[in-house]
Amino acid sequence: PVPTLPTLLVAGLADRSHAATDWNRASAGGRDVTRVLLEGVGHFPDLEAGERLAELLAEFLSVDDGGGRSDP
Repeated sequence: PVPTLPTLLVAGLADRSHAATDWNRASAGGRDVTRVLLEGVGHFPDLEAGERLAELLAEFLSVDDGGGRSDP
């Protein structure tokens, strides 16, 4: 399925269980897909780069794009 809502995809470049093509396919055709590839991070960005992931999520969720993703 093609994402229809703003979507944040975060992947580790050192993840050996998912090929880069998986991420390209996951975001293909999505109208508002943000892809972030983390250098030196494997399959578990939440465990391997938790602070960076938290920063990315906070930034993504605070963006005001007119579609409702803004701070109250």
